[in-house]
Amino acid sequence: MSDKSDKKLYIFELGRLQHLSIAELNSLLGEENFVETIDRFAVFALPPHLAAHVSTQEKAQDLQNKLGGTIKTTEVVDSFPLKSTNPKIKIQKSIESLLKNHFKGRSGKIPFAITTINLPDKTQIFLKFFLSFSKKILKSLGFNSRFVNKPWQNPTSAQIFKSKSVEKGIDISILGGQKTGTLYITKTLAIQDINSYSKRDYKKPFRDARMGMLPPKLSQIMINLAEHNLDKPSNIVFDPFCGSGTILMEALLQSKDVVGSDIDEKAIQGTLQNLYWLVENFDDTSKEFAIFHKDASQLEENDLPTTPDAIVTETHLGPPVSRLPKEENLNKTFSNLTQLHETWLTKITPLITQGTKIVICLPAFRKARREYIRLPDFPSIAKKAGLTILNTEPLIYDRSDQVVAREIVILQK
Repeated sequence: MSDKSDKKLYIFELGRLQHLSIAELNSLLGEENFVETIDRFAVFALPPHLAAHVSTQEKAQDLQNKLGGTIKTTEVVDSFPLKSTNPKIKIQKSIESLLKNHFKGRSGKIPFAITTINLPDKTQIFLKFFLSFSKKILKSLGFNSRFVNKPWQNPTSAQIFKSKSVEKGIDISILGGQKTGTLYITKTLAIQDINSYSKRDYKKPFRDARMGMLPPKLSQIMINLAEHNLDKPSNIVFDPFCGSGTILMEALLQSKDVVGSDIDEKAIQGTLQNLYWLVENFDDTSKEFAIFHKDASQLEENDLPTTPDAIVTETHLGPPVSRLPKEENLNKTFSNLTQLHETWLTKITPLITQGTKIVICLPAFRKARREYIRLPDFPSIAKKAGLTILNTEPLIYDRSDQVVAREIVILQK
C-alpha cells in the first residue's frame, strides 16, 4: 500500500443505490483507498498506479463510461479544514485560482455549475454568493458565462450533461466531509453519458420482457464487481444465461471478449442481433464474441472456446409476479431455483481457474420497505460447488414499483 502522502484525492458522485455504487468503486479502486462519503459523494485517496487511470479528462471519461453506479468523476483541486477561520474567503481564493487556470487560453461562452454539500451556511446562500462570484471572475477574464443551476439550487446531473459544462465550461463541487473534517473543492473530469445508456437500452434490435430487462447500468456494476482492480481487469467474460445479451454488450464496450450461452434458441438469435448492432453503432468495442445454444446445467469443458476469467450472469428470477406470492408458490420457486443453482454452479466450477469470480443475480421478494425474502441457504449451495461468497452484506438492486428485486452475489473459486 502506498504512503498516504503520495495519494491523490478523487470524489465520485454516486447513483441511486449508493451501497451498490460504493461496492463497484471498492472493487475497482480498492476498499483500502476509500476515505468517506459526503451525502451522495464518495471520496477516494488513490495511489499513483490507480490515479493514472483518471489523470486526464480523456482517461477519466473512459473510466466513467465503465461505471454503472457513478454519475460523475471529480478531482480534488483544493482542500482545507472545514472549521478553519474564514472558510468563505479560502473558497473564494481557491475558485478564483481554479477559474483562471482552467480557462487560460480559452474563448467562447462558458456554461458552468456549482454544487455545495454540508457547508456551514444554507445551500441557497452559498450558491447565490459563489455563482455570482464566479460569474464576476469569468467576466473579468473576458468571458460571457451562464450558470446552469436553477436559481440557488444544486444542479442535476442531467442539467450538467445537457449544458456540456464539463466539456465547454466547468462543473465545481464544494463538499464538507464530516468524518474527516475536510472541505473539498473539486472540478468534474467526466460525467455519465445518459444518451448512450438510453440508446443501448431502448434502440437495440432485440428486447424481450419475458427474459427480464437487465438494465445496462446494473450490468456494468456486475461486470466491475467481478474484477480484482483496475490494474487486473478480466479479459474474457462468460454469461451462461445470456438472455438478450445485455451483460455481453456492456462487456464488449469495456473492450473485453465475451462468450455467451442460453437454453433458449430465441435468446441466442436475439443476443447475436444485439451484439452485431452494438459493434456497428459503437466505437472501440471488442469484436470477439462466441455465442452458443446450451443448457447451463449441462455445460462441459469443450463447450467453451476459451477459459473465461469472469462469469457474470442473471439466472432465472422465477415467474413474473405483481404481488408477493403465497408461501406455497414462493417455496416452489425457491425449490426450483435451488436445484438450478446447485446444478449449474457445480458444473461451471471445474471449468474456471482458481481465483475467478462469479457474479450473479438472485431473486429477493419485497416483503416490506427494505425487507426481503431471499433465496434460503444459498451459502450452502455455494459451498457445495466449491465457491466462497465474498460480499458480507446483501447487495440489493430494487425499484419501488417492482415486487422482485435482484440480490447481487459475488462468488469466487
